[in-house]
Amino acid sequence: MLAGGGHKAAAGFTIDAENIDMLQDFLEENMTYKARTPSLDIDGILPSTNLPLLDRILQPLRPFGYQNKPPCFLAPYVTHITPTKSGERHSMFQAQYQGKPLRLVRFSDASCPIRHHLENTKTAHLAGFLNISKEFSSFLVCDALPASP
Repeated sequence: MLAGGGHKAAAGFTIDAENIDMLQDFLEENMTYKARTPSLDIDGILPSTNLPLLDRILQPLRPFGYQNKPPCFLAPYVTHITPTKSGERHSMFQAQYQGKPLRLVRFSDASCPIRHHLENTKTAHLAGFLNISKEFSSFLVCDALPASP
């Protein structure tokens, strides 16, 4: 190894190209893959009114990050989901939640099944994180399930 570094969530190193086969052998002998069942912890139901007030209530919990995850909310029966913008790494949608407009954002590439579901449905149960800024409020979608209206 020529150099190395990182932090709790990432590690990196540099090796000579001639040692790649040796590294691969080492990893195959010493690393095991453990399949995990995905899980999602929901902290509450997203209220339909006064999202800026909810943001102020959450303020003392900040800063959110690696060891302090933001609260995850369930938004049941989000309707009228309409794509408004798609890029390589994200897509945006306009929707209705309990009769009020809600901007949705999904960070993922075009092959993501959740993004595909949002692009092809009109009603869904969504899980995600609230993002409030001075310009607008949005709901960062991390999971979606089909829902009948």
